[in-house]
This record gives sequence, structure tokens and C-alpha cells, in this order.
Amino acid sequence: MLPLVTALALLVPPAVPAPAPQPCAPPPAAHRGGTEHALENTLDAFHAAADAGIPTWELDVRFDATGTPVVLHDATVDRISPRTGPITRFTTPVPTDDGQVVPTLRAVYAAAPPGTHVLTELKVTPTPAQWAAVAADIDATVGRPAVTLMSFDRTTVLAARTAIPGTVTALVHNAGHLPPEAVIPLGTSFVKAHGSITAARAATWRAAGLKLYAWTPNGAADWSRLQPWVDAVITDRPIAYAQWAAGRSCPGPTDGAARPGGALYSLRHARRRSGSEAARQGRSGRRAAMAPARRPAHSGHRRLGPRAARRLGGHLARLARGLARSAGARVPRRECLSAHRQWWRERSGGSAGMGRHAGRVAGDPRQGAVPGGRRTADARAGGHLPGDAGEQPM
Repeated sequence: MLPLVTALALLVPPAVPAPAPQPCAPPPAAHRGGTEHALENTLDAFHAAADAGIPTWELDVRFDATGTPVVLHDATVDRISPRTGPITRFTTPVPTDDGQVVPTLRAVYAAAPPGTHVLTELKVTPTPAQWAAVAADIDATVGRPAVTLMSFDRTTVLAARTAIPGTVTALVHNAGHLPPEAVIPLGTSFVKAHGSITAARAATWRAAGLKLYAWTPNGAADWSRLQPWVDAVITDRPIAYAQWAAGRSCPGPTDGAARPGGALYSLRHARRRSGSEAARQGRSGRRAAMAPARRPAHSGHRRLGPRAARRLGGHLARLARGLARSAGARVPRRECLSAHRQWWRERSGGSAGMGRHAGRVAGDPRQGAVPGGRRTADARAGGHLPGDAGEQPM
């Protein structure tokens, strides 16, 4: 018996565990190190990003009075320091409002864990001596392949390619659209303001071989919108983004190439999506053009169709006869129907006097009569019959 069980076990293939779902969201980049736990562009901010495993950092470079590269966004230190004035006046470390100092570029590079890529935005065009200082900081720490030198200024980007070869270069662009042929001469990466990124534009840039960074979405709505279009998201909230991205997984395999950080992306899917959106918009526009104009509301009431109008007419005729009968009058059914038709014609024509037929039969000398041949004051005024709780048109 035992050999038989062993043989059966050999025939049954071992169970292969299903592959773990891969995250669909592109990896985050810590904008100025992130501002969730520390002041921007400080060592504490970059240490927090490192502890959270953020794979890409973004920082800004300026130069102090000695030509040393420092990590600072503004031209002055006023916003982040108790001191004031441009950074180019200071020869010693500048204190920050949270008790740190404005860090040097070398100090931040040295804090980067292995494998971290640093997006380095040059806020000014360096002099030859300053280019040499930046190159020395890169070579002494992370190495040139781990650095992207970028700027809004195209002249600065082109100078970076010559001054520090071996680094990645990128153009930073704000609103509007740039065709790929205007971006590719400046580098293989493109940092774009997220509000100007659309599915069609992203597909065009990526088809040309550009690595697309979205800068700077900080909320889940924008993260979700950009998810299928970009290669990385530069955000002030990289830790929150990483937590958001961890909960999103691909429903199944795609035909796209792998994103940096293991996320998947399908350019073909993006094209299909953008095409289907355009088609839906076209269909919506055609339907709106072909749709008949809406009829204006009639006196604040909803229009009735012919069948509903006939049904309502029968109910009103029976109601009128019942009211007249309760008042002691006998009204033939034909007169009730004639009065109802007259009321309906006035209502359909927009007459404001719908209520004047309430509780009365047009042309009936006995309208409003009560037992004993007397008429009430309300009936004489064209109002209600006795016992009528409200205005009931005939």
C-alpha cells in the first residue's frame, strides 16, 4: 500500500504558489526630501525618506558665498531660517527654524542609501568652479549614474551634459505641452507639472523613450489619475504615497514593460484608453446635437401624456358629479365632461385661472346649490363647495 501512495504522490505535480501581485502605482520621489516629518531640504527630511524606503529623492542646489553647493530652494534663507538675506552672502552654515542647518549637497548625497537616485535641480547656472564642486560631491558619494541633473533652463541642462558627463539630464517644464523632439536633445527624462499631463501627451512622450516624472501631486485623486501614465511621482508626501500605492495591485498580467520599482505599465493600454475616451466624447457630442430641444415647463406643472390626461379627465368628472350630488344638485355626466374639457383646454394653454373651475360646473345654474336652494358665500365667489377640503379643478 505504501509504494502505491508513494507512486501516486510522484504523479501529482507539486503545487506552485501564485505569484504575488505587483504594485501598479509608479514609485514615489521625495520632493525636497518630503515635508511630512521635517522641514524641506533638510537632513532630517531625507533621513525620514530613507527610513521609509523611498527610492528617489529630489532636491534643489544653490551656492553660498564660498561657492559650496548647498541644498536650498529659495534664493534667500528667509522662509526657512531665523536669519535673512540671500544665501550667496553666507560663508558659514545657516541655521534653520527647526534647529538644523542648511545642508551641503555632499552631506545629502552621503545620506542616500545604496540604490537611491537623486534628482538634483540646479536653481542657477553654475560657474566652471561651481560645476567642478558639484562633480566632486557626486564622485565622492553616490556616483554619476545615480544623479539626474535638471533645470527649467535649457542652457543649464545642456551645460550639465558637458560639465558632468555620465549623469542623467532632464528638463523641468511647467504648464503647456512640449513635443518629444523638443525634449529629447536635453535628456532622456522629462519632469512635467502634473496638471498638464494627459493620457495622450504621456503616451506621446513615453513612445519617444522619455522617462516621465509627474511633479508635484499631493493627493490620492491626482495619484490615481496619473497612475497609468507616468514613471514616477514627485510628491511632498512620499511616505503617504507609498502607503497608498501598497494597497493597489494589478488585476492581472499586462502587455506593458516593467516600470522602475517593479510597477507595470502598458503604453498600448494607455492608447486604447485615450482613444476610447475620445470616442465617448464624440458620441456624447453627437447625441447632444441630435437631441430635440426640451419643452419648457408649463406653469410649474408636469405635462401629462394623452393617456394620463384621459384617465385624469374621467376621475375629475366623477369627482365633480360627487361634489354636486353632495350639495344636493344633480348634474348629468355629459355636463361634467364638458366642463372638464374646458378646464383642460385652459390648463394646456397656460391659463393662470385654473382654480376658478374648482367645485363648479361651467354653465350649470345650479352650481354651488345646497339643500333648500341657497348658495354659500364661497360658491358665490367661485370658491369651494361645502365639505370640499381643498381646491379641486374639474
